[in-house]
This record gives sequence, structure tokens and C-alpha cells, in this order.
Amino acid sequence: MLKYFIVLLTFISIPLSSQINTSLLSNSWTRVKVKTEDGSRALNDNSSTFIQWKLVNNRLCKNYNPNISFDSGHCTDYKVEKNFIRFSPTIAYEIEKLDNDSLIVIERFEAKKDPDKALKFWFVKTSNIEKKDVEKNQNDSVLIADTHFAPKLRGEFLSDKLTEYALKGDFKLIGNILIYPKKQKVIFEIDNSADIKGSAKVIKNIQQVIENSYYEWNLVGFKNFEKIYVPFTVESYHKNSREYSIKINFPKKQSVNTVTIPKETVSITSENPSLSKENFTKGMEALKLKKYDAAIGLFEKAYGMDNTNTDALYNIAAAASIKNDIVTVCDALKRLKDLEQTEGTRLYHQTCQKP
Repeated sequence: MLKYFIVLLTFISIPLSSQINTSLLSNSWTRVKVKTEDGSRALNDNSSTFIQWKLVNNRLCKNYNPNISFDSGHCTDYKVEKNFIRFSPTIAYEIEKLDNDSLIVIERFEAKKDPDKALKFWFVKTSNIEKKDVEKNQNDSVLIADTHFAPKLRGEFLSDKLTEYALKGDFKLIGNILIYPKKQKVIFEIDNSADIKGSAKVIKNIQQVIENSYYEWNLVGFKNFEKIYVPFTVESYHKNSREYSIKINFPKKQSVNTVTIPKETVSITSENPSLSKENFTKGMEALKLKKYDAAIGLFEKAYGMDNTNTDALYNIAAAASIKNDIVTVCDALKRLKDLEQTEGTRLYHQTCQKP
């Protein structure tokens, strides 16, 4: 989307002062922080989502499940060009920092040139996080797994095994998978079995699949524990014979050894992004025709349908400034400030706050 606002944000790729040692890339990295390049809150990214990267032999594999080993189905070929991890002529990540412990990259996508759109990711070497967690729990005999410290299943074992049960109806199981490394045993505990009616046989089969899964878990670093609790939910959704799914969700609690993502003050509401874009385009047309009131109304509609559409707020401020409507200008800039947008915050302080 094009900003019409007086201040034009431009994209400049600044050469780094020193050459990156890209041989350090080959490793597993866990994302701990995300913002935009200019330091704004990343509105279009689910910051709480678990993401690991594994870069080996010019292939980037992404893992979004803390209890599943890397799946070859989520891998993409890349090549290293100077300080860039490049996937195509228009898609790459620029490496800002790379050392033995950390990796920082910035999106360099043709469609995301502005510094308030390009995302910046902070990663920590996965083995370092795991090492700290092992040290923290080394004197414990019982472990309650969390997002960054939990045994991993090999591949999509449980999902593959459980899919056939999705046809049996709708249900949601909540409980714990108990792993006993020294006994080489797995127990399946359901906390809400009393709430589930008519699915006793299906649940029995699921329990059997999970309790026979011991050798599918990668327990390297976990074998000294007497017992490991892995909290879970198993959800089955069934609409018809062609539309069904079953999924297993594992713990989402952040490890204390990762960077804490601050609690956001304004929640994301993206009800209709496509209609938001349509109203934004109409607003731009009205702006070009100098129909400022109509433009402001259309930009308000665009923002109301998707509050990640910050360009709509910038353009409300633009149209209102042409009309010398400082109240509307400052209302739009205040909303940008509340969304933690760096440029909007600067403009708010510059324009709307009296010395």
C-alpha cells in the first residue's frame, strides 16, 4: 500500500560495515523477538508463535511446533550472496548480525520495502537455550515441559496416526502425556474425560496410539528425568466425509531463557483484510480527486476492518492536515502511537504535544 502522508518512508539497503561470517549460519535457531525494521510493533506477525529455523546445506527448514522435529515439507532452498540469504531475485533476508550465539535478519522482500513493513527477527542458537534449560532443571527428577524445553516427536507421527479418528466425530481431549525415560514408557492422561460423551472407543484408540509412541520421541537431554509432563490438547473437527481434521497442540508457555515479548496494549482485529484494501484503494482515489472528507471516511472504513492497515491512519492524517483539521490529524497519529508505530509516534509528539 502507498502512503500519501507528507513524510515519505523510503527503503535504503545500507551495506554493513563488516563482512558476515556466513559459515556460522548452519545451525538451528529459535526466534525470540520480532519487530519491524524501524522498531515498530510487528502488527502482521504473531509474535507469540514458536518458530525455529534450521539452515543446513543451503536449505532453510522452518518448524512451528515445539514438540515436532523438523519436517522436510517446510524447507526451501536458498543461496548466500554476501550478507543475504536469498530465495529468489525479489525475496531475501539481510543478515544484520551473526555470531556463535545469535542471528538477526531483516526481510528484503519486493512487496515490503518500507521500514515499517519489513520485519526484523532476532534468533538465539537453539542449543544454547536447551543448554540453559538443562542446567536450570538438572537437579529435578520431574519436568513440566514448556515451549522451548520439551521432548520432540519424530516427524508428524501423532498427526499421521490420529487422522483416521477425525472421521469419528467432534471432540476435544485435554490432559498430559507422561513420559518415563528410564522405564521407556508413555502414559496418556485425560483431564476432561467426563465431558466427552459417545467417544469412548475412539478415545481408547487414541490413548493406545500415544502410549505406544515412546520410541518416536527424541529424548536426548531428557533421559535423566524420572517423569516428564507434556501438557496437550487433541482436537477433532468433523463437518462431512470430505472435510475433517484432527490436531494435537502442545504447551505454549515461553521459556524464561528467551526474550520476553511485552504485553501489547492494543489487540489486533483483522476482520476483513480484502475489503479493507478495497476501501483503502477507494480512499486513495478520493484523495487524488481532492475529496478529503470522502477519503477520510473510506480510510476509516479500511482501518475499522483491519487495524493492521496503518497506512489508512497515515492517510487520514494526510487528508486532515490538508484541511487544517488538527483534531483529526492528532486522533489518527494517537492511534498509530497506541499501535507502537515508530514514525506515527514521532509525528504525534512533533505535531500534537505542546512543548
